[in-house]
Amino acid sequence: MFLERNASNKLLDKLSLARPGIKLADIREQLGSPMYEKSKLEEMIDYGPIKDEQFCKGKILNSFYAGTPPCRAIDVYTDVNNIIIYSTWHGL
Repeated sequence: MFLERNASNKLLDKLSLARPGIKLADIREQLGSPMYEKSKLEEMIDYGPIKDEQFCKGKILNSFYAGTPPCRAIDVYTDVNNIIIYSTWHGL
């Protein structure tokens, strides 16, 4: 129970850094190991949690490995200027 709560708190701490309006480059190192970056619409739809084409147009999806078991990833959508639009997480 302690390990699961500790992992969840670490995930939430990292996710709280990725607030809309923040430049991703300023917090990238704190989010975890980069997994991938997708800028093609089709790839964002396939790999990302958001399947809405209108939302994904003109954005970049960055995914980071966020922690140890239970393994989770942080997904960060930015505009072309590297400004965070939306962030979320998913289990691996």
